[in-house]
Amino acid sequence: MVTARTSLSRELILDETALILMKEGVANFRLKDLAEQLQVTIPNIYRYFNSREDLIASTFLNAYQKRANEELARMRIPEKPWKDPAEFFRFVREVVKDEEEDKEWLRMLRIQALSATSFDDETSGQMRQIGRQLQDALTSLFRAAQHQGVVSEAIKAESLSFIVLSTRIGFSLVDALEGQPVDDNEIWGVYQAAFELLAKS
Repeated sequence: MVTARTSLSRELILDETALILMKEGVANFRLKDLAEQLQVTIPNIYRYFNSREDLIASTFLNAYQKRANEELARMRIPEKPWKDPAEFFRFVREVVKDEEEDKEWLRMLRIQALSATSFDDETSGQMRQIGRQLQDALTSLFRAAQHQGVVSEAIKAESLSFIVLSTRIGFSLVDALEGQPVDDNEIWGVYQAAFELLAKS
């Protein structure tokens, strides 16, 4: 909330918008509510954003980049080699897992990234760039595991990283479309079995 000691800024608006979107969703997001939360007028918000749609797109982009930065930091190849495929798999799952309390918000973020083509070209390009950063970092992990002999080189590292990241988007789509419930642990169990088979092939 804006106080006498806290001036309005683009970053503050984005953070407050994210909090409202987490709670209310896009359909129920109103600039009036945001302005009241920030204790400013709507024209003050328009000094930083061209429209409601511009603000929403910018908020998702900002949140998506922040989340990606957290994941990229976890995707660094550890100094100590993985001892076996199971340990490597646990590492990958820890890197890409969604915390239960943030799962709904993170899946909403991925839906927005997937639908980024509905945004302006600049936002769409930035969303794709963030996705590429994540895939490149995850691909590097698979290459390191292949180099260490814990994952077979029979499948390209790029394909393996694509499968993992695509599954997360799949979970998001199931939620958004209210399809049949998908048990994340069951899907990860299938992945683990596949990883171990690849390691032995």
